Amino acid sequence: MPCWQNYFSAQTLAVMSRYFLLASTNWGAEKRTGYPYPYEVSICFERVSKPVLVTEGTGHYCSGGVTGLYDLLRFEADFLRQCNGEWLIPYVIEMINGNDVEAQLISDFRARHNREPTYITLGNV
Repeated sequence: MPCWQNYFSAQTLAVMSRYFLLASTNWGAEKRTGYPYPYEVSICFERVSKPVLVTEGTGHYCSGGVTGLYDLLRFEADFLRQCNGEWLIPYVIEMINGNDVEAQLISDFRARHNREPTYITLGNV
């Protein structure tokens, strides 16, 4: 039996959502200097109340939170720019307007970064 089954039931896993890491100060040629820890933005394409995850730091020194799409543009626009995420703004606007942009955004990410985006799962947000 996989170890996660000791902690999560199938019902719990069914309500967990994937947040794709799409912008970071910590990547390759785009790596920003002067940041002692990464700033990152992840987006969930599922129907959740807060589809944006913003984080600063790693491990025990990490802080962050979940927020809405509109709030990302209104309150976190500088954070988005700091972590090389300006390219996400048109997609976020489309998502606010109710459009499904997942396939196009993931394709754009692949073209920009030559890899698949990673994701984390969060529940009940």
